[in-house]
Amino acid sequence: MLRMDGIELTAKVKTLKPRLPVIMVSAAGDVKAWLTAMRAGAYGYVPKPASMEELALFVERAMLEERLERELREQSVLLDKRTNELDKALHELRELEEVVKLIATRGQTERAGEPAR
Repeated sequence: MLRMDGIELTAKVKTLKPRLPVIMVSAAGDVKAWLTAMRAGAYGYVPKPASMEELALFVERAMLEERLERELREQSVLLDKRTNELDKALHELRELEEVVKLIATRGQTERAGEPAR
């Protein structure tokens, strides 16, 4: 079985599931270990011994962030749909404007004594 450390595992997980938040718990509690974990794609880094409160905080934040990202994606899809509807309506209005101009031009021509074509 292939063995890897937490940093390697984090990098591998982020390759396979980029949006999955990885919270790393490690005995190495220095800034260098934290930076290495974050560069590997960790969502959070908790030094051992990790308290349940610390872990719960990271999990809550990760869940909130996922919910907000999902809502943002949904709103983006809705905005794209509405934008397409408005583009279509604008196109139809421009076509209608051309028809109105054509009718107005014919009306002016007929009033000037020229027969309509």
